[in-house]
Amino acid sequence: DAEGAGEAAALALPETVSYDGSQYSLTAIGPRALAGCEAGTVVFPASVATVDQAAFEGSSVASVEVAEGNPEYSSYDGMLFDAGLTRLLLIPEGKQGAARVPETAQEVDAHALSHSGGVASFSVDAGCAAFHSENGCLYDASDDLLWAPPGSEGAASLAAGDDDAGDGADGSDGAPPAASLGEAASA
Repeated sequence: DAEGAGEAAALALPETVSYDGSQYSLTAIGPRALAGCEAGTVVFPASVATVDQAAFEGSSVASVEVAEGNPEYSSYDGMLFDAGLTRLLLIPEGKQGAARVPETAQEVDAHALSHSGGVASFSVDAGCAAFHSENGCLYDASDDLLWAPPGSEGAASLAAGDDDAGDGADGSDGAPPAASLGEAASA
């Protein structure tokens, strides 16, 4: 926790690091790179060009931010998106409560929600053509259910593989299911 603040501190990753007299640019965040991290927010520098989908696995990080000028990534409501805010790439493992999808979103990666058991509901900004939400559930433009709150009827349908529950939903790992528009998620 931040001293006297009552909430977890932010961790701003440096754009460059020095080691043994040499400068290195931080360009990649690998699998489990943030395991054990208890910062409330992690800020990626503009130099980061790749982020592994398991980067936040084993951490309690609730939010990710991306520095201005990053050509590959952006963030919205504490979640990692591509630079154009069209593709939801991942939700940090420690995110709790509601998750908000921007009107520009067009795709959700199949593994974007695989470690986000604390997300309780989704809302979608007005004007989004690819997604909508109802009762906290996330639907695509074809009204296929992509994600439902844990313990809900929708979650039970997704876990059971109900054909009406959406294509490619993957609840096999115990995490809320996720699907990518136009392609099936794999277990």
